[in-house]
Amino acid sequence: MDMQSARLASLTVEQVRRDAALDFARFVICLGKSNGSPPYARELFLEQYPRATHVDLIRKAVTVGTDDPASWAGPLAIPHSLTSAFVRMAQARSLLNRIPGLRKVPFMIPVPVSTTRAALSWIGEGHPMKATQLGLQSLKVPITKAGGSLSVTRQLVDFVDGVESLLLDDLADAYAGFIDAELTDPAKAPVVNLSPGSVTNGTTAVSLVAGTDISAQVALVLSALYKDRPPRAPVLILAAPLIVALRQAGARDLRVDVGGDFNGVPVVSSPFIAQGLTIALDAQAICWADSGQLELEASDRVTPQMSDVPDDPVAAATAPLSHWAENLVAFRVRQIIGWQRAVVNAVKYATVA
Repeated sequence: MDMQSARLASLTVEQVRRDAALDFARFVICLGKSNGSPPYARELFLEQYPRATHVDLIRKAVTVGTDDPASWAGPLAIPHSLTSAFVRMAQARSLLNRIPGLRKVPFMIPVPVSTTRAALSWIGEGHPMKATQLGLQSLKVPITKAGGSLSVTRQLVDFVDGVESLLLDDLADAYAGFIDAELTDPAKAPVVNLSPGSVTNGTTAVSLVAGTDISAQVALVLSALYKDRPPRAPVLILAAPLIVALRQAGARDLRVDVGGDFNGVPVVSSPFIAQGLTIALDAQAICWADSGQLELEASDRVTPQMSDVPDDPVAAATAPLSHWAENLVAFRVRQIIGWQRAVVNAVKYATVA
């Protein structure tokens, strides 16, 4: 297959995925219009989007509940393929899906990781052979859940054409932004039974030489990774402004959208991480897991705290907002996702100025 055909095939696949993700967003909007009722949302979807790519899937997937307690709520969900399409689209914007070599593992299943490597030596005739011990340990990625709520006006849901595309991109960017920041922020420590720490947390920042150019500073961070623990799958993570600065300095192989390579090492970029943050890591030493699905609900019969730092526990002074009274609709989204770093010296970072 020539390069043009390969690019066309890739474009076709991406378009199919976006169509599925767009139908996901359309169904989400229908859920908002129906106050969270999947059967009513289905009827709205079939009425408003009769030519949608996945209209037959929606028609078959969502049915009215029966009086059979074993299966009553089973069908009342967004089809698996549509939620999976959105997850893939959102993850394609996040670092987790773009760092080559990361280890995808199941939740709570011990997986072997190497902490120290075996050493060999020359063997003299009639002399004992050197014995070394291979350092192995098991690692488990705990089950953690991320999510949040998005509130919009009832008028936006009911009357604005094209809002589903806006919602799709906003949710995808919110997902990628949250994941990238939590994955890379050195100040993000793990919280038991709540959240994983960042891959940089607990490591010491690399000391940079003042007055050196940007390329030299990035090279220092990468050199520190090789010096401390030769990586099996080295990767550089750079903040998007750094890519721009490196290109200005002559690194034409780097691009903000697709990364590239720096001294032969793959580079990935993110607009959602701290400005100047440079991370060199061994991707084989980072394990991650996710459910591959989203939990999604929509309602105007809620009274959430409209704050990104909600009171926990709720206090007497807490002021929740009635969405019914304010003519708002809330969308709540959750996903099970987590990661774990195998060894501390598998990650080096610095803030390049």
